[in-house]
Amino acid sequence: MNISNKAFLSPIHEYTDSSFRLMCSKYGCDYVSYPILNAFAVSHDYLKLSSIDVLQEEKNLAIQLCGNSPEDFQVAGTKILNELPNVIRLDVNSGCPSSNTREAGGGSALLDKPETLKEIMKTVKKLGLPTSCKIRLSNSIEKTLSVVDSVCNEVDFLIVHGRTVKQGYSGSSDWNTIKLIKERVSIPVVGNGDVKSKSHGLQLVSEGYCDAFMIAREAMSNPLAFSNIVINSFEEELKLFNEYYELSKGTRNENLFNLKYKALMFFRGFSGSTEVRLKISRVKTVEELVEMLDSLRTKILVTA
Repeated sequence: MNISNKAFLSPIHEYTDSSFRLMCSKYGCDYVSYPILNAFAVSHDYLKLSSIDVLQEEKNLAIQLCGNSPEDFQVAGTKILNELPNVIRLDVNSGCPSSNTREAGGGSALLDKPETLKEIMKTVKKLGLPTSCKIRLSNSIEKTLSVVDSVCNEVDFLIVHGRTVKQGYSGSSDWNTIKLIKERVSIPVVGNGDVKSKSHGLQLVSEGYCDAFMIAREAMSNPLAFSNIVINSFEEELKLFNEYYELSKGTRNENLFNLKYKALMFFRGFSGSTEVRLKISRVKTVEELVEMLDSLRTKILVTA
């Protein structure tokens, strides 16, 4: 895979669904991923791949696997190859700071077990698809580099979130350490953390911090970040939300919880957004949500 200068959408649990991924791809995202699929659940048939939110029309799609057993990854990966032909890459999550994930031995807990992580990556690599490993920074540079050294020969590229496990999603991403990792390894490095737009990501690439970049929270509220378009009005946000809503129709994503979640993320950063978000939080049905937003649009047009 040639990923130089490419834009990735961060796989975000319970947010980057198929409708959202299609939207981001339309607006300039090069690679998307299904987030945090439990390797144990798939390998032991507690979770059927036919039930997950993946569409045949999705392009450049990866599956991100989470777990702590090389055997589970081998079985789960084989099932993905056999049942999801449009998946082009397998990604191993060793960066999730969630306490539930860590307590189960997956995610960032693997940073404390670099030999296990190395065995997992060896196992996944043997399946034949391009592979990546997403990591976070450890509490020391030495430990971070030790993890990098243990896996860099077993993956096609690394994805590095520039925060520590302790930081979670607070504070700032440490791009100097991401750059240090890039300079240390011979494989590409995707930088992740606080990337605001495609142009910002490309600037980080041009300055030598990474080979490619991943956008996370900025994309949650503005999928147009992949097109360098800033949204700052209710009308623009409504157009964006309606596009997502149309994509969600007839899929599992057309439900009140998800649509309210997306609306609360989309409608922010413009004059009057606090009032709009309060109204969104109070709706009880999908129909009420759509009607409320449309009535606000009509009201704005009349008073403009």
